[in-house]
Amino acid sequence: MRTRTLCLLASVVVVALAACKKSDDPKPTTAIPSASGATSASATPTVSAAPSAAPSASAATALPATWEKAIKEGAAYDKTWTAGYSIYRKPGGVGLSITEAYSYCESHGKALCSEVQYRRACAEEPELGKIETWTASGDAAADQLTVVGGEECTSKQFVATTDKKASRATLCCDRSIGVRTEYKSMDFYVATQKHVGAYENALKARDPLALQDLYHDKVIFENKVHDRAKLLEMHKAYWKAVPQQWTQFDYCRVTMHVGKDMEGAEDKQFQTDCAALFRIGPDVHYAMQRIIKGRSAKGAAAILFIGDVSSSSAPSGIDMKTAVEKGFIGEDPSAAGSASAAASASAAPSAGAPTKEKKVRVGVLMVVD
Repeated sequence: MRTRTLCLLASVVVVALAACKKSDDPKPTTAIPSASGATSASATPTVSAAPSAAPSASAATALPATWEKAIKEGAAYDKTWTAGYSIYRKPGGVGLSITEAYSYCESHGKALCSEVQYRRACAEEPELGKIETWTASGDAAADQLTVVGGEECTSKQFVATTDKKASRATLCCDRSIGVRTEYKSMDFYVATQKHVGAYENALKARDPLALQDLYHDKVIFENKVHDRAKLLEMHKAYWKAVPQQWTQFDYCRVTMHVGKDMEGAEDKQFQTDCAALFRIGPDVHYAMQRIIKGRSAKGAAAILFIGDVSSSSAPSGIDMKTAVEKGFIGEDPSAAGSASAAASASAAPSAGAPTKEKKVRVGVLMVVD
């Protein structure tokens, strides 16, 4: 059995995907805003694992075809905090695939709503519960997406990323990344959304200069240490090879850890384990991504790690001095026969090679023949 790994860099990947079709997807225009407002909450949703063909069509709603509602900043039923945002219903947007739904919201200068955004809005306007709609949320372990509504605010089902249903609508929202953390500070909430949002915006804009400002001088990706300049070249190669690609972060679990900086001094590092919706060519996946920021040579916080939340080598606190000296963390990625060597392979798949299994691990698409 031969394992090939197509790596994303926060969907950032450095390989040419021969199977991907090129098209002129509209460039994203939605930026992550700053936070403002108060709180709201709602009840725990009822989850259905039934396929999307089974549920009945959305019940008739009293909401007009063009409608919007502003929601203040606050926490949802699961304690996920979001900044203030508005939710929108606009003409069209029915019967779309997930990629079409994403582009539909982008065409209106908005984004797919997360489940938390929908649930918070539905708590204030129960008529939304009658509208079955896509969300940018899902189940990372199963690589499935969350569809909500259709009967009531708590209606929920998981569907395949390839799913499509004639009666399913698409509600859109202003961008607002959810934050889960034990640090109950508005400044901490806002800082998290700001730093993850800046990364998402730079990826969507395919802007190497913006990414350059966000990255540490040395960045650990796939457990190997890369110079920032090399990582930016990897980004450019990926954008060229895979024009159909985007990343939308859903929510992030945030913790603080103590590591060491390039000089070996103690460094308080900001770790975000983020769930995200990734598009790679014709495929869409929902997976987890770990991003760690630490002190750079200039003293400011910068991204120093992008990796796999489920991997045993994904750290909680990084010793950057040792990592740079060794060139990697965990097991040596170049060691013959090691699992890390297989996980860091970046060769494109052979044309026409059969795919027997696909699974996503934190920004990494594993293709096993």
